[in-house]
Amino acid sequence: MAVPASPYRVYGGDAERDQDKVLRAWRECGSDYSRAFADGDDRYKWFYLQNPAGRAQVFFLEHTETGRLVGVTGVGTREIWRRGALLRAGILVDFVVHPDHRIFYPALLLQMFVRGRATDEGRLLIGHPNEISRAILRRAGYRDLQFSRYARVVGYSDHLARFVPRAVAAVPGLTIESIDRIVVGLRRRLGARLEWRWATRFDERYDSLWEARRTGEVSIGCRSRRFLEWRFMEEPNHNYRLLEFSRPKSAALLGYCVCEADSGTLTIADALLPVEPLAQRDALLALVPAARQAGMARISIAVAGDDALRRSLVASGFVKRDAGTLSILDCSGPQCAPASGAGADFYFTMADLDM
Repeated sequence: MAVPASPYRVYGGDAERDQDKVLRAWRECGSDYSRAFADGDDRYKWFYLQNPAGRAQVFFLEHTETGRLVGVTGVGTREIWRRGALLRAGILVDFVVHPDHRIFYPALLLQMFVRGRATDEGRLLIGHPNEISRAILRRAGYRDLQFSRYARVVGYSDHLARFVPRAVAAVPGLTIESIDRIVVGLRRRLGARLEWRWATRFDERYDSLWEARRTGEVSIGCRSRRFLEWRFMEEPNHNYRLLEFSRPKSAALLGYCVCEADSGTLTIADALLPVEPLAQRDALLALVPAARQAGMARISIAVAGDDALRRSLVASGFVKRDAGTLSILDCSGPQCAPASGAGADFYFTMADLDM
């Protein structure tokens, strides 16, 4: 009995040659989903073509009966270091299917093709999907890795004013904030006593920090100076600031946070914190006066990490707000399978994703 032909065809493209084709697919298939797809030329050039780790890959879904392009997805190149060894990785991005074809089969077909390519190339695949896409990736063999957002209030008057009139919130808000200032200051004086300062550029100290950190036990994405410059200073439509941590009277960089201030929230887009628990907590506590100096009312950080980091966040006054997930598939070994472990061996921030 003859097997009926698939109504869809999936094939790979070339990120530079097929730029116009991808942008057209974004507009036709995804503009109803995100306005970023309607005018994504600058972002495409930055993410797909200018990545220092290598150009991204693009994959297309075509409806065979009409010859119409009805879906597209990208895989950005990443370098992951696992116990000191380099592992090529891919970041799943821009997974869109035309509204007329948003059924399970064509979307799964596209992702299975991407999985097959990753198997051939021995890559680790990482995605940050929405709920619908997550179901498709699970069917394709991915597993979930917790990627949670933690938040901390620093401007209590502004925070309380979200629930009660500002005039009512002013006095209790200032009282709580004054107490918080005293507690944070005391904890920092009794802790590692790190110094913090704002900076405007990545320098050679970031390469030194990365060389010291990439040989650890945690699987972590590249944090070289060149990568950080590309990921943050060259990203369109964003304005980031650097917060650096060091020992008193030392020029050596002990850790950093890449921050973006918007609508009263200091968002931590990336953080490479000290490893030692006391210093790690002190760095997180240092975010509090830094955020206040910047005029922010809240701090937000999204991260996948080990239990020690989660304990440090909670001990520093951060509260888990959103329990999101990443999707992970390890094709670096002889068999392509969901990445092993409970996620304690991975460290990811927004720097590792296209967000």
